[in-house]
Amino acid sequence: AVDRGTRQVVVLGAGLDTFAYRNPYAGTRVFEVDHPATGAWKADRLRESSIAVPEGTAFVGCDFEHDDFLDRLVGAGLDAQRPAYFLWLGVVPYLSLDVVVSTLRRIGSVPGGEVAFDYAAPLTGLNKEARKRRAAFERRVAELGEPFTAPIDPGELGAILRAAGFGEVEDLGGPQIATRFLGLPASTPAGGGHVVRARVV
Repeated sequence: AVDRGTRQVVVLGAGLDTFAYRNPYAGTRVFEVDHPATGAWKADRLRESSIAVPEGTAFVGCDFEHDDFLDRLVGAGLDAQRPAYFLWLGVVPYLSLDVVVSTLRRIGSVPGGEVAFDYAAPLTGLNKEARKRRAAFERRVAELGEPFTAPIDPGELGAILRAAGFGEVEDLGGPQIATRFLGLPASTPAGGGHVVRARVV
């Protein structure tokens, strides 16, 4: 994205994401979007740890239940008429499909907008051991007060992305993730997680 000229990065649901503090791309602005209380808590932790907030980094408070995140971003200096890369990792599995669809539509309204996110697909085709691991993981996050929502069918998601304006879509399932990012064989057991990169072209 940077090679194509993108100079705006948006971290949706930023939490303790660290991209802004190790960003190797000079001249790239980073917008961290999260609930105002979470953003304030993170700012306190950064101060306590003597970690400076890099120039060009903006905290954008947003209550996703009531606010339009893109409007908030524009108010914080994002140019919605220029390409932006949206990092949306570790969030979608906890959201309703309606919220996922509306978020993708807003990202898709940005010319040259690009997004990377992960999601949980149905367990169809997974072996017994993989199903067992997935069930244990779902129990753990539910016990922590963050239960997963229903999995998303990859075919349905592809149609949602196309309808939202994304003409270039790459959806990696467990085997592809294992080989590309971990150097493992494609036969490595996977739990149904997918990673998507999609771009408005």
